[in-house]
Amino acid sequence: MYERILLATDGSDHTRRAAEYVRTLADRFDADVHVLAVADVGSVSVAFDTGGIEQEVIERLQRQCEEWAEETGEFVDAAETAVRSGKPRQEILDYAAEHGVDLLAMGTHGRTGIRRYVIGSVTEHVLRRAEAPVLTARADEEANGGEIDRVLVPTDGSGAAEAAVDHAVAVADACGAAVRVLSVVDTRALAAQSELAPSDAVIESLEERSEHAVNEVAERCEEAGLSVETVVARGAPSRAICEDADESGADLVVMGTHGRSGLDRVLLGSVAERTVRHAPVPVMAVRGEDSGGE
Repeated sequence: MYERILLATDGSDHTRRAAEYVRTLADRFDADVHVLAVADVGSVSVAFDTGGIEQEVIERLQRQCEEWAEETGEFVDAAETAVRSGKPRQEILDYAAEHGVDLLAMGTHGRTGIRRYVIGSVTEHVLRRAEAPVLTARADEEANGGEIDRVLVPTDGSGAAEAAVDHAVAVADACGAAVRVLSVVDTRALAAQSELAPSDAVIESLEERSEHAVNEVAERCEEAGLSVETVVARGAPSRAICEDADESGADLVVMGTHGRSGLDRVLLGSVAERTVRHAPVPVMAVRGEDSGGE
């Protein structure tokens, strides 16, 4: 599933958290690891217009990359470090495409400010445009050394959700992890669409659809010899996913995302986007086949 994993570093503790999972996945899949830092020297040179500043920034990042590679432990011999200059978000995407990267890993800053939610412009851009799955992590998540014993797979039965199942099954199989499959009936959306509360019959119909969706994923897990459980919940999907990840002790959420859609408009899909921002554990976002193109 993963032969080449790219860890994009900005030197933050968030990236260090992502590196723990990179270490685990690289070991389980015998993958080569690439560590990339990007010097955004354009804004620096304009502000200071000082000769040699670009080279100074690049040299500092090169040292940082080498330190990161040394910290990767078991796969240090396979780690390839690189420093580029330019716009970080584009350089990361370009590097991933040029090297045939199968998985991207990055830190994310999550929530900031009063009622404002920020992924971070670089991570957000990469999440929305990357062809390969993107694993994001935050430093404020509970540290477990990158061990993956429980994988949570949210599904609504859509093509985008199904795209994540192969990755969830592969990761769980490689790590010997149990799988928990969750589907959420969005009762808040139902209420917003009508002045009347949704009838019991409507909710039961949607729950039956959710049961079908989780059972299909469970069958695939059982065929792979994995331990699996299913659950159908009610509420706001992203909140229910985050709460379930916390309460069930999940180590990783693997879910689909809709990618890009419309004229130069980029969408993660509100559920995936909010989950990435607020999940108590790292999230692997997998772009669905029905996600629209450039």
